[in-house]
Amino acid sequence: MNAVASWMEQGKAFEFELPDGTPVIRLGLIVTLYFKEGYTAAKKRAVVNCFERFYDEFASVLKSQVYERSKKLTRTTFDASRDKLLSSTPNSQYEWCVSSATGVTDVGETSLFAMNTFELHGDKIRSVIKLTLPWSLLAEANGAARFLQWLGFLCESIEPEHGYAGPSILQPYDRPGYLEIETTLAQQFLGVEPDNEAGGLTRQLLGCVKGMNWCTVLSTALVEQLGGAQQLQASLVDAPEVNLLPFNAGLILQAGDLPALIPAGSEIPQAYTVVNALIRPIRCADIDAILCTQGTPFFDRQVTRRWQTRLDLDRPEPAPLTRVGGHQPCPQTGDWQRWECTDIRHHFVEGELMPVLDGDTPSQTLWYWSAECAR
Repeated sequence: MNAVASWMEQGKAFEFELPDGTPVIRLGLIVTLYFKEGYTAAKKRAVVNCFERFYDEFASVLKSQVYERSKKLTRTTFDASRDKLLSSTPNSQYEWCVSSATGVTDVGETSLFAMNTFELHGDKIRSVIKLTLPWSLLAEANGAARFLQWLGFLCESIEPEHGYAGPSILQPYDRPGYLEIETTLAQQFLGVEPDNEAGGLTRQLLGCVKGMNWCTVLSTALVEQLGGAQQLQASLVDAPEVNLLPFNAGLILQAGDLPALIPAGSEIPQAYTVVNALIRPIRCADIDAILCTQGTPFFDRQVTRRWQTRLDLDRPEPAPLTRVGGHQPCPQTGDWQRWECTDIRHHFVEGELMPVLDGDTPSQTLWYWSAECAR
């Protein structure tokens, strides 16, 4: 079995359907870019240009869109959303998604999403654009090159402050019920980006990056913070598998010719550790939660920090988690209690899925390490 065939087989571990066959989880490829001044006419025109090209290339598989509400995608409805976006005022926020999904409750493997900011927010929040493409694209002739072309086009068009591209877990537009699955998978595969709440980080990733993936996007300003393009190039003399891809407003650091899923416990590709080490000085150290819905953190501050440092070669043995949600792997063998910290204890083995109690959803069930409750 060649490498691509092996990756296609691994992708099956990410396939989840509802009992009626509706697909809700898939492994895919993403590009997520954070950019400034999304309220300006120039940036809105740049976003529309991206959507126009996306529609032209993928119209045969696109079925739905969300702009103010979910609706069937046709050329007429697409043009209407485009015109609304272009005519919106600087203090009007848009959220536009065009997708191969049939609606908001099934996963679309091919999609483009964008959300802007208000002028009154100034430089205190970022806008975001996100592309998703099927994992199976890598099995196609020149599939990786096609993906990288899209990455380059989006970077040239949007001129982002920073971003990332590579494997990620795709979910429906209306996704809260599946974030616990994403949390589990992202901890089992170190090369997979937990990213279904990308819009929730627009207030936190200001002048700093979330982390690295197969491709890491840096603006010229961030490149200069790392010593400049020449210094970055010089630091890669012993890592020829890392490519520096310039665009009009920065650099893309590509860690190898193809992305890696990196199952937990397996060897980490050198290209990933090298890029990770390069961007550590500008990695955001104060993210509250990568994944959070309705106030419930799936990747809370502690889990987020563990994920961000997963590729650090000098990372000390992480402290065991003292809180874990239902349907998530038990972090350590021992006694656990419900959030009320009652006297009733339950013994679980490391790796065992924590149960969900009757009447609770997975996000409502929180287990605490018994020693933590005793404090």
